[in-house]
Amino acid sequence: MLRYKRDVEEADKVYFCGWIYHTTKSNAQPPNLEKTRLLMGEAAYKRCCERNISSKWTDLIERRTDPDLENFLA
Repeated sequence: MLRYKRDVEEADKVYFCGWIYHTTKSNAQPPNLEKTRLLMGEAAYKRCCERNISSKWTDLIERRTDPDLENFLA
């Protein structure tokens, strides 16, 4: 079964849509961490660096979710 993947530029993905908690071989990548810092602030950036977490982004406003930073940073 083929899965369709939309070809959208990262710069167009400005709506937060979740977190990826890396637990295996993959790691949060520097461009993603920088985007997190720019769009969510220094505290979210530091938490992602400390815990190997990536932020997920979409260009579709209907897919956006509340990042609930208060609980994320607690």
